Amino acid sequence: MSGKYEKYRKNMFLALKTAYMYRENFLISVVMRFIVVLLTLYLWKAVYAGRDALGDYSFLEMILYLFLANFIYGLGNFDGFSYELVDSILQGKLNSALLRPVSYSRMAFFECVGQKLVYAPIDFLAYVIPLGAAAVYGGWRLRMGPAAWCMLLLTSAGGVLTGFLISFLMGMIAFYVENPRVLIFIKGELFALLSGSLIPLDLFPQGVRAFIEMLPVKYIGYYQSSILLGHVRWEECVYDLALLAGWILLLTLLVRRLWRLALTKYIANGG
Repeated sequence: MSGKYEKYRKNMFLALKTAYMYRENFLISVVMRFIVVLLTLYLWKAVYAGRDALGDYSFLEMILYLFLANFIYGLGNFDGFSYELVDSILQGKLNSALLRPVSYSRMAFFECVGQKLVYAPIDFLAYVIPLGAAAVYGGWRLRMGPAAWCMLLLTSAGGVLTGFLISFLMGMIAFYVENPRVLIFIKGELFALLSGSLIPLDLFPQGVRAFIEMLPVKYIGYYQSSILLGHVRWEECVYDLALLAGWILLLTLLVRRLWRLALTKYIANGG
């Protein structure tokens, strides 16, 4: 890694070590993940009572879908960072961060990645391992070639970056609104639904689904699970990647432009 990014890499691992220091939070997270898994199984078992399929999903396929979608959503959900940015702006903590000879957005991204590295293994144990066990004992077989794996990795990385950029934009609302926490909470609930981590987008009405699939949020859970289950039409992959890249470019430009404008206002007001 070049010297330019060395300081960000060190900051990422510092965030990783710091997160591990709070063992109580870590243990609570482990317990809560497995409780969510059990609740998901019991809830959908009740939904499937008396029926073989829901839409195009058998019970096993639904569980496979939800486990992977929640794993990806956990990686791409940065609501915690939005709240931290709000507190930094409102309480004046942002001042010291701006004095550092580094890009604030890059530093924040690598810190968030460091924190995700703490909880990603927990999510892997809670979601992906049961997913594999369900697949094996349910007779389901993974049929993904190299192209599918590439799409899975590319869209997962793009989804994580997209989630961070949107959370950055939400946190910047604090430059203009005194208490944007309610907006961040509403955004989090909407994203959980629109990302497909609660229910597959295939089950939405056609018009609603067509609208949601134009948004970047589908790349934070739904799209990767669709790849896993073979629901993605490969002739549309180029369009899907172009759409994701377009959203990342647009969000990046928005973050840079609005951040500069917001800092002008922040400094002018004595922040």
